[in-house]
Amino acid sequence: MQEQFRTIIEKARDLAGAIREHDLTKRYNDCRAGMNGDRKARDLHSRLVAMGREINERIARGETVGPESSSEYEFMRQELEGSPLVKDYIQSQKEYLDLLKSVIDLVRDPSARE
Repeated sequence: MQEQFRTIIEKARDLAGAIREHDLTKRYNDCRAGMNGDRKARDLHSRLVAMGREINERIARGETVGPESSSEYEFMRQELEGSPLVKDYIQSQKEYLDLLKSVIDLVRDPSARE
């Protein structure tokens, strides 16, 4: 039983290393480092996250969701368009989380290989 446990731990470490060395993980970490060094980008990202959270809360309450203020929506859209770092960060984060979800799904059900 102890040997099986060691084998599982070894394979988990191998998997963690493979994830850590994957191109998507490296890209996400690079974008994250860029965000950490850019206060304006972090602030924009925080505002976008807050806006998304507010929209999700309204949907959960059954409210109709639409741009509260078209000028606010347009301002945020322009800021996002003007910030390739934030766009890259959001995209790389999504791809990284999709990678992790795929790994988790495969661990749960090994027969569900792509």
